[in-house]
Amino acid sequence: MKKLFVSVLAIAGLVACNNEETIAIQGNTPMEFGGSFVENATRAAVDPSTTTNTLDAFDVWAFMDQPNGTVFEGEDVAKSGSKWAYTNVQYWLPEHTYYFGALAPMNSANWSLNTTNANTYGVGVVSFTNVDGSEDLLYAATSVSTAGMQVGAAMDPVKFQFNHMLSKVKFTFKNGYTTDNVSFVVSDVKMTAPAAGTIDLAVENWWDNDDWAVEGTNTLEFGNVEQLWMGQAAEATQERLTIPAGNTQEYKVTFTVDLYMGEVLAGTFNKESTITGTALEMGKAYNFVAEITPENTSDEFALVPIEFEVIEVKDWVTAATPDAQVAEAELKAAAQLGGVVTLTEDVVLTSPLVVKSAFVLNLNGKTLTNAVENTATDVIIVEEGATLTINGDGNITAVSGNDGYAVISEGTVIINGGTITSGVDANGEPNAVVYVRGNGEVYVNGGNFPNANASKYVLNKKDSDRATTVIEVKGGTFGAFNPANNAAENPGTNFCAEGYGVAVDGDVYTVMKTTVTTVDEFVAALGVAEEVKLAGDIDLSDVAWTPVGTATEMFSGVLDGQGNSIIGLNVTGDYAAFVAYAAENATIKNVNFEDVNIESTKYGAAVVCVAEGNVTLENVTVSGSVTATSYAAGLVLMNNDDDDAVIIKNCENNATVTSNRAGGVAAWVTGGSVIEGCVNNGDITGAISACGITNRIAGTIKNCVNNGTIVGNGTEPSAGIAGTQTAASTFEYCKNYGNVTTTKDNANASAAGILGQTPSKAATINYCANYGDITAEQSYAAGIAYSLYGNINASYCYNEGAVSGADAAGAIAPKAQYGANDKANYCLNAGVITSSNGKVYQGSNKNTSSYYYSNGALLNVANNAAVAEADALAVLNGGADADFFSTENGKIVVK
Repeated sequence: MKKLFVSVLAIAGLVACNNEETIAIQGNTPMEFGGSFVENATRAAVDPSTTTNTLDAFDVWAFMDQPNGTVFEGEDVAKSGSKWAYTNVQYWLPEHTYYFGALAPMNSANWSLNTTNANTYGVGVVSFTNVDGSEDLLYAATSVSTAGMQVGAAMDPVKFQFNHMLSKVKFTFKNGYTTDNVSFVVSDVKMTAPAAGTIDLAVENWWDNDDWAVEGTNTLEFGNVEQLWMGQAAEATQERLTIPAGNTQEYKVTFTVDLYMGEVLAGTFNKESTITGTALEMGKAYNFVAEITPENTSDEFALVPIEFEVIEVKDWVTAATPDAQVAEAELKAAAQLGGVVTLTEDVVLTSPLVVKSAFVLNLNGKTLTNAVENTATDVIIVEEGATLTINGDGNITAVSGNDGYAVISEGTVIINGGTITSGVDANGEPNAVVYVRGNGEVYVNGGNFPNANASKYVLNKKDSDRATTVIEVKGGTFGAFNPANNAAENPGTNFCAEGYGVAVDGDVYTVMKTTVTTVDEFVAALGVAEEVKLAGDIDLSDVAWTPVGTATEMFSGVLDGQGNSIIGLNVTGDYAAFVAYAAENATIKNVNFEDVNIESTKYGAAVVCVAEGNVTLENVTVSGSVTATSYAAGLVLMNNDDDDAVIIKNCENNATVTSNRAGGVAAWVTGGSVIEGCVNNGDITGAISACGITNRIAGTIKNCVNNGTIVGNGTEPSAGIAGTQTAASTFEYCKNYGNVTTTKDNANASAAGILGQTPSKAATINYCANYGDITAEQSYAAGIAYSLYGNINASYCYNEGAVSGADAAGAIAPKAQYGANDKANYCLNAGVITSSNGKVYQGSNKNTSSYYYSNGALLNVANNAAVAEADALAVLNGGADADFFSTENGKIVVK
C-alpha cells in the first residue's frame, strides 16, 4: 500500500528529544476540550463510521513540556454535554506546558497518527494509506500552560480551531487541433514534488515512503489511472488527487499522450511540464489546464494553471445525507470563504446566509429558504466587497410572515437563474424580493420572479442610497412587475440595461436583448418585445421568412431600424409581408427594406399586409419587387376597418409592384388614414388598377410625389397619386411626374395625374400639380382629377403634362365628368390636351369660351394664345392670398 506522511504539528525552534518516559498524571481536574471546531471551513468534518456530519468525536494527542515529550496516547475524545473529554479521563498537572494535536474524522481507515518520529515531527506524522480524494481531513494544534495552577483548580476547556489539511488537484486536457478526426489518449499522469526543503509542512521528506519515489523524486500518482479519450475539439479531465497543502511554488507534471489520426496511432509522446508560482492552499481545489496542439506534441509542453477558488461543498462529504443544521453550517462556511457550492438538498436557514467573499451558488433544483420563526428574516445578505452569483434552477424563498427580503445586496449580486420570491410581512404587505443598499450592485441576467403578491418592489433600492446603488437587468421573467417601467423608485423607473427591453404577455414581463445585431437576436425579439432596435443591418437572404403577427396574435410593438437595413426579405403565401397583421399602435420606422422579394397568392406588401388598428410607418424605404394576385403595395397593403387609421410618413418605395390592384405606397387605406411626405419611384402595374401612392383612400395625402410609371389594364381608375377615394379626402401639395396609362374600354378605367374618381364623395385638392403624360387609351383622362359625381373642390392646381383620353380629356377634369358642385379655383393648365373624339376641355363644363367657373379662374395657357403666361400668373396671384405659382427654367410650377 502506498503511504504518504505529513506532520500535524511542527513548531519551529523547539529542540528535539527522545524522552518517551511515561509520567503518572495526578490531580483531580479532568482535561476537557471545546471551542470553535471548524474555522475557515468549506464543509463539516465527517465521521465515516457514522451517518452524522457533525464533529461528535475526534482524536487528540498530547505532549507535556515539549512537543515531542511525554505523550498521552492518541485516545478518543467524546462529546459530553457541550464539551468533549477523553473517554479514559486524563487530569491536569500544575506547572507544565501541554502541547495538543487533534485529527478528525477519528479512526479513519485512510490515515492514522504515528508517534515514532515525534522527536522530529512534533506531535507526530499523519500516514495516508489511500489518497483518493474521497475524504477530508481536519487538524488542530494548540498549547496550554498550567503555570501557577493549584491541583484541583478549575481549568477552561482546551479550545481547538480545526482547519482543512488537504487540497484537491484536477487536470484538464484540451484538444487544440483544428484538423478533423484527431484524438488523443492521455495516461500515466504524475505530479512531482519539488526539491527537499521547499515545503513548510516538513523540513524534508514530504512523502516518506519509497513506494512514492520515482527516480529519486517525490511523485504523487493517480491511483488506477484510467485512459482519457479526447475527440476533436473535446476535453477530458482526471480528478483523483487529494494532497497535503503547503506553500510550494513549483511542481513537475509528467504524462503520456497517444496521438490518433482516425483509428490509427500516429505517435506517442512522453511529456513533462513545470507548474510554478502556485501554492496549494488548504481546503481549495486547483484545475491545471493543458492544451494539446500540433506544436506541443513534438516540442516542450506548456501546462497552464487555472485556479478554481473552491470545489463544490459536497464533493468531499462521504457520510449519508446530512441533516438540515449541518447543511446550513456548511453553506454558511462556504459563503464566508468563497468558492462554488452546489446544493444537493433543500436548506432551511435559521439565520441569514451572509456572503463575505466571491461565492457561486448553484441551486441545482433545490430550495433555500428561511424559517418562519426567524428573528433575522432575510434569506441572503451580501456584504460590501463580496460577490454572489446565483446559477441553476431552484428556489430562493423568503417565507410569508417574515419582514425580510430574499436577497439584500451591499456588495455585488449576479442572478443567472433560479426562482426568487418573497412573501408578505406581518401586516400583509408584500416584501421586496431583491433589495440594494449602500454601494450594492445587482445584475439580473436570468431567473424567474413570479411576484404572486404583486409587489411593486420586486427590485428595489434603498431610498437614501439611490445615487450609489445599481440595478441592471438583461434577462429574467417578472410577474406583475415591468423592469422597464415600474414604480420601485419613481413612476417610470427603467432597470433594463441599454439595448434591452421587455416582452409582454398579460402581466408577465420577460427581459431580452432588443437592440439586435444578429438574425437570431432579431427573430427572438421581434413580435414579442415592446420595442426592437437594429444596431446594424440584418441579412435575411437565407431565411424563409414567416411573417410576424397572425390574425389572432398581431404585431403590436415598435421596430426602429435606426437607419439600418433589412436585406433580402423573401416571403410567400396568402398574406405575404414582413408583418402579416399589425395591431393598434404598431410602429415601424427608420429602416430600409433592401431587395425584397414578395410573392403572394392573394395579398402582398413589403412591410405590413393588414393593419388592424392605428398603425404607423415612418422613414421607411423599400426596394425590390412585390407581386400578388389580388392586392399589392410597396409598404402597407390595407387596413381592415374604417375605424382604423394608417399613418405613413416620409416613406419611399423603389420596388416594382404588380397585382390586380397595385399601389406604390399602399393599396387600400381608409378611416382617416394619413400619407404624408411619401415618394414612389417604382413602376406600378395593375390588371384592374394601378396608382403611385395608393389605390383607395379615405383620409389625407399630403406632400407626396410619384415618379414611377403607372399602367392600369382594368376597369378601375389609375392615377399618379390615388385611384379612388372611399370617403371624403384631402390632397395637398402632391405632384405626379410619372406617366399614367390605362388600356381598358370602360368608363371607370380613367387615368389621372392626382385622383382617379370620387364616387359621390367630396374631394379637396389644393396646390397639386401634374407633370406626367396622362393617357386613357379607351376612356377618360384628366390632368388633376376624374369624377363621375362631382364634389371636387380644386384650388391652385396646375397641369403641365400631355393629357389624352379616347372618350374625353381635361386639363383639370373632363367636361362630361364635372358635377354641379365641382369647383376649380385659381387653377392653371400648361399642357396639351387631346382626345380622339374631339372632346377636349380646358375650362368649365358650363362655359367653354370664358375659362371661368364658379368663383375662381380656370385658365389655359397652351391652348389659348390670347392669354399670355405672364398674364395668367398675374391673374392667379392677384386673386390669391399668396404666391402659389412661379416659373423655374421657363416653366410654371406650383410652389
